[in-house]
Order: sequence, then structure tokens, then C-alpha cells
Amino acid sequence: MSDSEFKDWNQSIIDEFRANEGNVTSVPFGRGLVLVHHTGAKTGTERVSPVANIR
Repeated sequence: MSDSEFKDWNQSIIDEFRANEGNVTSVPFGRGLVLVHHTGAKTGTERVSPVANIR
């Protein structure tokens, strides 16, 4: 998977998370997903990353 494909996939998960009150059904995350907001130390770029909770 290329970087742009990976970013597009992440963005689709983020969009679904926000649209469905934190429930993602397109992939088997369900409610075991959080969105981590962070800022690049050098660039200052704000980013959002979906992170799965796996026991």
C-alpha cells in the first residue's frame, strides 16, 4: 500500500468514526478505536491518527 493509499484509508476510517459517534463498522474495530490528535515536533503540523485498542 502506498503512502497516499494508506492516508486515504486512514481518512475514511476517521470520517466514519466521526459520522457514527465513534463506531466504525467498515473494518472490525467497532468501538475499540480512538482518534489521537498530535502535532509534529519539527513541522508543527497537526495530525489525527486512528488507533485500535487490541487486548
